[in-house]
Amino acid sequence: MRRSGAYALGLLAVLACLLALAEAQGDFPTMYTDWEAKIEAARMGRNMSFSRWEIYSPTHDRLRIHYGPTWDRQVSIEYLDQDFKYRVAKNSTYPTGYCWTEPLNKWEKTFYVRSDHAASTTELLRYTPETETKLDLADKNVRGIRCDAWQHKVNALNSTTNENRTITITHHFAASDWNVIEEFNMGGKSETSPRPLLRLVVTRDDEPEEVDSWDFVGMKPYTYHHGDFNPCNMFGDVKGCGCDMPFRNLTDPREDAKAPALPSMYQDWTAEIEETNAQRGTSYSRYEIFSQSQKKMKMMWGGGSDTHVVIEDFDAKIKYRVTKNETYPKGMCWKVTDQDRADTYYYMQGGELRSTEWLMGYNVSEETYVTGEHRVRGMPVDVWHRKTSFGVRGYHVYHAFAKSSWDVSSFYNRSSVGGVKLQHERPLARIALVRQNDSSHELSYDYIGMQPYKYDAADFEPCQVFPGVLGCDCDEANSSHSEHTGETPTFPGVFKQWSAVVNTIHAGAGFSTSHKEIYTQARPDHPGQIRIDSGYYGERATLIKDLSTGNNYHVIRNRTFPDGFCTVEKQSVFKTDTYGVSSKELMEFPQMVNKGYKVFVPGDFEVRGIPVHLFESEIGLKGKEYHVHHYFTAEGWTNKYVREDLDKYVDVNLASFTHVTDLLVRITLREKETGHTTHYDFIDYQPYKFVEDDFDPCTITGNVEGCGCDGLMQDLCKLSEAEAGGLAAGLFFLGWILATLVAWVYCKFRNSRRTGSYSKYNDDGI
Repeated sequence: MRRSGAYALGLLAVLACLLALAEAQGDFPTMYTDWEAKIEAARMGRNMSFSRWEIYSPTHDRLRIHYGPTWDRQVSIEYLDQDFKYRVAKNSTYPTGYCWTEPLNKWEKTFYVRSDHAASTTELLRYTPETETKLDLADKNVRGIRCDAWQHKVNALNSTTNENRTITITHHFAASDWNVIEEFNMGGKSETSPRPLLRLVVTRDDEPEEVDSWDFVGMKPYTYHHGDFNPCNMFGDVKGCGCDMPFRNLTDPREDAKAPALPSMYQDWTAEIEETNAQRGTSYSRYEIFSQSQKKMKMMWGGGSDTHVVIEDFDAKIKYRVTKNETYPKGMCWKVTDQDRADTYYYMQGGELRSTEWLMGYNVSEETYVTGEHRVRGMPVDVWHRKTSFGVRGYHVYHAFAKSSWDVSSFYNRSSVGGVKLQHERPLARIALVRQNDSSHELSYDYIGMQPYKYDAADFEPCQVFPGVLGCDCDEANSSHSEHTGETPTFPGVFKQWSAVVNTIHAGAGFSTSHKEIYTQARPDHPGQIRIDSGYYGERATLIKDLSTGNNYHVIRNRTFPDGFCTVEKQSVFKTDTYGVSSKELMEFPQMVNKGYKVFVPGDFEVRGIPVHLFESEIGLKGKEYHVHHYFTAEGWTNKYVREDLDKYVDVNLASFTHVTDLLVRITLREKETGHTTHYDFIDYQPYKFVEDDFDPCTITGNVEGCGCDGLMQDLCKLSEAEAGGLAAGLFFLGWILATLVAWVYCKFRNSRRTGSYSKYNDDGI
């Protein structure tokens, strides 16, 4: 009994001691796990102080530090688990901020990182309550705040000597909870901080004068938010570090792992596309249909009186270009079989059309979800990103799809698409391309009203783009092809001798020419002559071809030769330019065996507003095969010949204003192999009465030089008075010289006739 009582008394004594110790130590404050504060540091031995604002989140391995004045602010955002940091500067050079990246330096890795992760706050601030002793300091305060202090000794590495040494650390905590409001608190409202840390003092035992004091002003717990560690959110329109990318992560990708399923790319689709080039400051829009199933594409841009359409058949390797403008109010079409750079390097590979995914830069296996809420033209979208290369340059590619199904209403909707206001599953809204290492090179493509497309052959028919379009055989395709009633017209033929203004449109080559032409065959046994006049005002050219001799006379008139200069060349074969054939050849082409020849095509056709009959032929010319169409006036047509001083061009047997039937209006020539089409319009086409001077190059102006036109009398007539006087003086002087020479020769001849000159022939030999 006595032993048990003694034991109980001993236990009570131990408990009393423990309670006394606990009362002496006081309650240990809890160090915040994640926190933010303004830190003011004073290094006594060095007479130096500095301040900064800091957020430390070891649970997310992040550190953010602000320092410097408002006009020269610096921010360091450190990803402690990834061994790098963002540096963001705002100053007079970069008023909205500029960002770059750096690796963590040696001190940062030593102080902040433990085993590739951020050190805990207790590790960072060397706070271990089990080893600390409460200081008995009456009325102790920090910046006027009453506080409690705890102290302990720890071993630390001397960075100078690389040896361990002992330091004393003192933690000062507020004696009670404290309401905190400060300028960087990410909300600006009063928040209660449980007994925040107020000051940390470090004293080195081997250097007692080296005392470091760290004041934590407004320290409070921190709630993590991804945007606080996004460098792009620091100073408005920050440049660099991907901040000037069209899309970026708005939430932490490590926590926002629930990315939606990747949408499928439509294989056949239609949309209006608005393309913007940020570097050039340009944008334009077009309407596009793309059919992967049919290997076809159609693009249309412009509008009203200036509209352009491209229709491409990738399988057939044919491209139709259709233009409607003031020159061609009903539209002009031409066919192109040559592939351009876009075909060679983008659309095609090995002669085959690339996949829709490749053309859109979309690769499901490489796409990375871009977190956060994003919008395109107000539409909520999900965004994916990947890196790829086009040619030698690398690009960031972003695809933005509607978050959900979307009702699409398009101005261009056809019945084949399905009508207006169709709901489509997550359509593509935007593709953005940004060049790697140079974000100023940005291209964005907005797909407005994108929707699946149901194939309709009419959408890819060039002749149905505009009513009455010319070229590409659309003259026939656009006619009603109504059955002809009454007698079928026969091919009228052409004038044996004629004159006309010939407008030539080389649709395949993209240019046109115009000239006045006369063809005559004065005698049946003579192959004929051709005269072509071209140019205007002070730049004129005349070509006279004599088909019997092969002589080609070229007469040019310009500032150098205002009255004309003529050259002649001999050609055994009648030649033309490489873009077509001559008008004469078109009118006298040979028939191909077993092919259609001057066949009447029924239908209602017009050329320049004139009702016409169409005749179709297949011909061989210069080693190539052609479709050729002749258009003649379909009914009586009054042709008002040009008179003025050109009566010689008009057959005297015809009246000046003649009612002519079956007048040739146009010839269209289309090469079978290439599809290149050439139109020859004959304006003021009329019979011609031969006039010899029309084919004499010397009579074009009366003062033509060259080709034997400049004879002696013509040259004398051109002399001025001074030139004539000089010529006369020269001739007089030349005459005096000739007279003197003749006299001298005569005298010599007389002297040679003396008697002594023949003495050797005397009988005496003397």
